[in-house]
Parts: sequence; structure tokens; C-alpha cells
Amino acid sequence: MLNINFLPWRENLRLKKQKEDKNKAIYFILLFIFILFAWHFYLRNELTAQHKLNLRLVLDQRKLLLKKSELEKLEDSNAKINMLLNEILQLKKKLSQNEKIFVEISKSIPRSVILTAFLKNENVITIVGEAKTMQSIADILQNMSRSNFFIQPTLKEIKNNNSNHIFKIETKLY
Repeated sequence: MLNINFLPWRENLRLKKQKEDKNKAIYFILLFIFILFAWHFYLRNELTAQHKLNLRLVLDQRKLLLKKSELEKLEDSNAKINMLLNEILQLKKKLSQNEKIFVEISKSIPRSVILTAFLKNENVITIVGEAKTMQSIADILQNMSRSNFFIQPTLKEIKNNNSNHIFKIETKLY
């Protein structure tokens, strides 16, 4: 039997639709591949950025650990210094009143002055010595009046002996 196509335009339309459907499928496949590659590159960049951030965090963590160990060393040395300071304060408290007086007198007297006698009678101290200049004696009186240990230091006696001045100073203790 003879196959006669009475409607050739339908056949052409069907072929045209098949071609369009093929082209659409190819476009969709290409679009999908493009989207897939774009997604791949986006994720790769995100992973690279995260890896860099992780490396920086690891380096910062190492720096912090080093700083922490340095801080612990400083705290140990600070504790040792505090212990030594407490020992010094304990020793300072143990100094007797006479030792404190001698320390204050040694601070008050210039190097050019020689002490020859020291007498403590209850609350009054008498100091006898030799000075080369009158200024040295004035310095002693001035330094003693500035001290917290002595009240009203007064020059009781002064004599000239060759090139030296022999002096006698009396003061009261706080």
C-alpha cells in the first residue's frame, strides 16, 4: 500500500519541534554544566579562604601560647619578687629602735664629719663629733630636722680645735 502524506506540514512541524527540543536539551545541559562549574569554583574559593583563615588562626594560637608561657614566667618571677619584698619588710620590722636611729643619723651626717661620741638617754640623743667646716654642722642640723625620727635638733656646744670644729648636738626622738 502506498503511503501518501496528505499533511506534510504536520511532519515538518513535528521534525521542527524535535529539533527545538534537542536544542533546548543541549542548552539546558550546557547551562547545567556551566552552573556546576560556577558552583565548583565558588566552593573552591570558599574552601581556600577557609583554609587561609584556619592557618592564620593556628598561627595566632601559637603566638597566644607563647605569650601565655611568657606571662606564666613573669608571674613566677613576680611571685619571687613579692616573696623577697616580704622578707625585706619583715627584716625592716625586726630592726630595733637603736638600729633605726643609727640609720637615720648616718643619713643625716655628711662624709666629711667624724662622730666621736653617741649617747642615748631615754628620749634624748647627744651626738659629739668633728667637722672641717661650719657648713657641715649646719647640714647635719638641717638633715636631722627633716627626718621623721628627730624633734628639735639643737647645737649645744661648738669648739675650734686646729682646723676642725668640735660640736655637740642634742635632739629628742619621736
